Amino acid sequence: MAVLYCWGGCRLVVGGHLVGKCSIAALSNKPGGTLTLRTRKFLGTIGLLAVLVIYTGLAVALHVAFITEWPTALQLAYFAVAGLGWTLPAMVVIRWMSQQD
Repeated sequence: MAVLYCWGGCRLVVGGHLVGKCSIAALSNKPGGTLTLRTRKFLGTIGLLAVLVIYTGLAVALHVAFITEWPTALQLAYFAVAGLGWTLPAMVVIRWMSQQD
């Protein structure tokens, strides 16, 4: 029985019969469709970069819109919290990325 796993826009074929379109779970060559370590690291890295860019943009926009009038000490506290705020969600994603196969 042959199985074709692919990235996007292609079809999943099992034993010469069309089963359906590929999904994230089908990115693996393992039984049950679990993701390989390599695939999890790739998807996690892309996801982390995207979230970090969006988070940074939102933090800066929030500062420009509301926080520029605050005293310097409060602005410093905001940037300390905002600068470290992305680390908690990132730890969850990194833990998921590094699970052993």
